[in-house]
Amino acid sequence: KGVDASYVFNLTQTDSATNVSAATTFTWIRDTTIPATPTISNFADNPHYTNTSPLTVTGVCITGNTVNIDEGGVNLATMVCAGNSYSLNVAKGLNGTYTLVVYQIDATSLNPSANRDFTWIYDSVAPAAPTINSPSVSPVTSSGTLTISGQCEINATVNLAGDDTQSQICTAGSFSFDITESIDGTYNYTLTQTDLAANTSAGAAQQWIKD
Repeated sequence: KGVDASYVFNLTQTDSATNVSAATTFTWIRDTTIPATPTISNFADNPHYTNTSPLTVTGVCITGNTVNIDEGGVNLATMVCAGNSYSLNVAKGLNGTYTLVVYQIDATSLNPSANRDFTWIYDSVAPAAPTINSPSVSPVTSSGTLTISGQCEINATVNLAGDDTQSQICTAGSFSFDITESIDGTYNYTLTQTDLAANTSAGAAQQWIKD
């Protein structure tokens, strides 16, 4: 049969005396359609960074279908979709980059859906503290403005805390904060950086005396 449909057949047998048996009926359902690709609802970024394992993946599927997460053709997690949703955990013991696919298999036809590919980056290591290049020593100035600049991990969020609060994304491996103080005094700041997996570095201290 070349068309997807439900086909009904009757089988009988006739003996040498031309007696015909009762019929045995069976139905063949030809179905070459593939189910929809499961969605991922609990994160949208790809690659997806975490600093903990296992990774929980949730989304929408078709009730009764089997949802799988594979890596390199090896199944890591599976469940039967219930209530049009799934929740699967993928565990890894080592930091690394893992290329995963989620798909579902039709409960009747056993046809697999297309894959939804995503990359999981498991990173539990905190970055180094930002490096302050300027000023090179804790300055004493009469000026009411100070620029603190230095090096950082690309795409990390650099945070300035203490007597001023600012943050910025590390671009091209560098950061620069402009600080303004109108009153003479001693001002203390701490710089940290938080990477894409939410690991936060130790702090780098800077003191500024405005006089």
